[in-house]
Amino acid sequence: MNNIRLLIGDDVKLIREGLKIILERFGDIEVVGMAQVKEEALALCQSAAPQVVLMDIRRPGCDGVEAARRIHARHQDIQVLILTTFSDMDYIEGALRQGAAGYLYKDSAHNVIYEAIKAASRGSIVVPPAVARQLLSHVALQKFKGRNRSQDLTAREITFIRLGTQGLSNKEISRPLFWSEGSVKKPNQSNSFQVIAA
Repeated sequence: MNNIRLLIGDDVKLIREGLKIILERFGDIEVVGMAQVKEEALALCQSAAPQVVLMDIRRPGCDGVEAARRIHARHQDIQVLILTTFSDMDYIEGALRQGAAGYLYKDSAHNVIYEAIKAASRGSIVVPPAVARQLLSHVALQKFKGRNRSQDLTAREITFIRLGTQGLSNKEISRPLFWSEGSVKKPNQSNSFQVIAA
């Protein structure tokens, strides 16, 4: 099996080099580039052809959300994983909206980051369970606020949100809803996500 081609983007050299050493020890990840600033990352996406970009969300001159947008716009086959110390919902939602493949904390265990990279390389969207619960609750609240008072969330929508926050697979979520796995993946034509234990 071919190695996963990874690009690491972080403004701190120690973090970039540390992640490279740690992740290449797993044996099936090849770090094909390391970028300090946005322009380097964009150039390396073109020249090094990574499958996954692991990028800090807050970077000098351009935050990770904007970088994710620009990478996704130019290279839709490259998956961008946001790595951060922050749990700001605006950043999380912004990153996912701009095509990011997921959101991880910098203090995540090494094997969690590794598994997230593998999942992203397969096309899954990855968020820690705590972030998934927060995100789904936030989305449900915004959806509810956007409706008339007479338009409550349907029982099926509530069940979907509840199941989605339990870390279940798409198949496990689909059964009680009598949905196909494809419907779970794209309930509103948005990307599915897979929760990786934090």
